[in-house]
Amino acid sequence: MFTTLDKALVALVMAILAILNQAFGIVTPSFLTEGNVTAIIAAITPLLVYVVPNKPKTT
Repeated sequence: MFTTLDKALVALVMAILAILNQAFGIVTPSFLTEGNVTAIIAAITPLLVYVVPNKPKTT
C-alpha cells in the first residue's frame, strides 16, 4: 500500500521472475524442475496481485 500502482508492480516482478527462470533457471532443489517452478510462479502471481492492496486515490 505504498503507491496506486502496487498491483501492477507485483505483476511486473513476478513476470520478471518467470522470464529469469526461463532464461537462466533458478537454483532449486532437485525435485523441482524448471516447468514446476514456472507453474508455481504462474499460480502465485494472481494470488499476490489479489492480496496486495493499492493505495487509495485521494481526490
